[in-house]
Amino acid sequence: MTAPLASKTASVTPAPPEGEEDELFVFTGNETKRAASLLPALRRAIRVEERLSITYIDHDGHETHRDIRPLQLAFWGRVWTLAAWCEARSDFRNFRVDRIAALTETGEPFPAEPGRGLADYQARLAAEGVTGEAPA
Repeated sequence: MTAPLASKTASVTPAPPEGEEDELFVFTGNETKRAASLLPALRRAIRVEERLSITYIDHDGHETHRDIRPLQLAFWGRVWTLAAWCEARSDFRNFRVDRIAALTETGEPFPAEPGRGLADYQARLAAEGVTGEAPA
């Protein structure tokens, strides 16, 4: 399972000092380069369980505003995605990080609520037969 590995990696990887760039990643394409500036804020918000407000451009080019509870980042070889609880949809959503046009840190923590956390998201994926592993 990837969560224990991610947890172990995070426990031994120091967070970048405040105000400094996070140089733990190598960005290889346009999508990853566009996502790069947002990753430190997303990682911090996940770590401290802070609500975020984002402006998102969907696959059709439409702009939407979402208030989210960020839960997990994933890298798929070309794009980063953010798994989050979306307050507008009252459901889990995955957002391509390179399509986040604006991000506002609210400073507002989100409470632990049944059905809205990372374990709930992972349980839903497992129930749907999604393993999180790249296809062979």
